[in-house]
This record gives sequence, structure tokens and C-alpha cells, in this order.
Amino acid sequence: MLIRKKLRRFLSALLSIVMLMLFPAISTAENTADLSRFTDVMPGQWYYSAIEYVVTNGYFNGVSEDRFAPGEPMTRAMFVTVLGRLALVDPTADPAPDFHDTVPGSYYSGYVTWAAENDIVRGLTPGFFGPDVCITREQIATFLYRYARHIGLDTTVDLIATPSTFNSDTGISTWAVKPMVWAVSKGIMQGTPNGLEPQAQATRAQVAQMIYNFSKLTENQ
Repeated sequence: MLIRKKLRRFLSALLSIVMLMLFPAISTAENTADLSRFTDVMPGQWYYSAIEYVVTNGYFNGVSEDRFAPGEPMTRAMFVTVLGRLALVDPTADPAPDFHDTVPGSYYSGYVTWAAENDIVRGLTPGFFGPDVCITREQIATFLYRYARHIGLDTTVDLIATPSTFNSDTGISTWAVKPMVWAVSKGIMQGTPNGLEPQAQATRAQVAQMIYNFSKLTENQ
């Protein structure tokens, strides 16, 4: 079983690296998504280009035919699904055996299995992933940091020479310090009017922007 898990991790990492080499991170498709069907997404909004990107590439869907819900929070299951789509993961894998709260056959189960097997995600507590729990900004930074490391990107950070916005923030969990420094220094995550808000729930628009920024980073590296 251990050998099989290591083999799956190696193949998953190899596939991610190959796909990054074959396809540019930022879509160059001639046909971008028509966002006019979303009554809550208008040109000129700060997140418009990011939402156009994630919808065009199939990473996000709307919450309904005519709503994207940019201001609504995302759950942990939703985010891992987006990350799995970004990595071109096969979503048909069996649920991760270490988590008792992942539902077999659910839209997210295969993605959570992939993320758990590659040490991209861990449970909120032993045995529980918390798929329906709203994801926080520091959790997103951590998942993206681990995914970047998984596909071989440079995740080196200088914990001494940190951005000023990071230094002024005192609410970051110990386990999220390095990922948050990395995410801020690489331009993946930016502050809000209230600071970095590491433990605040991330909105769908914020996540779309982070995925867009992360994709630009992978293209550059």
C-alpha cells in the first residue's frame, strides 16, 4: 500500500509538471467565457478578469445559471475541487480513507483524495477534513504553497525580510506563517482594507483572483 501511494504521488507530480510544460498557465484561448449571463459580475469590477479566467478554464462554475456569487464564501471542498481542476486531476478516485466525513461519489471526493495523498491538504482534526467548512485565507495560502512545492516550484521564503503588510498582521496561525509570507511575497495574496485577515473566510471572488495570480506565477517559473 505504501509503495502504491508513493507511485501515485510520483505520477501525479509528473503529470502536473508535464501539463505545465505543455500548456501556458494563463489561457490564450481565442474564445473567453461570456460573463454576461452572470447578473452579479460586471466589467470594471476588480475581480472581473480573474473570474473570466477561472470560468474560461473550467476551474469555477456559477452557483446557478445567472449567478457567480463573487461575495459568497467558499468551502474547503470547493477550493480543493478548483485546485484539482487546475492540476488536471482525475476526479474518480476513491474517497481518502483517512477522512470519515468525505462522501463517496461526491463532486469533491476524488480531488480531496488526490490532495491528501500528495500532502497538499490535511484534516481540521484527525479523521475529519471538513468539506463543508468555509475555507480561510491562510488555509488557501497553505494549500497553494504545498501544491507549488508538489509541482516543483520554488517556495523559498525569507522569514526575516517579510512584506510590511505581513509584519503588521498578528493573526496568522503558526503553521501558516511560511505559506502566508510566500503567498504575499509572490503576489498571490493581497491585503484587504482590514489587513491580510488570515483567518477570515475567503470569498469566491478572492479565490478566483488568487488562482489567477498563482497561474501567472507558474507561467513565470
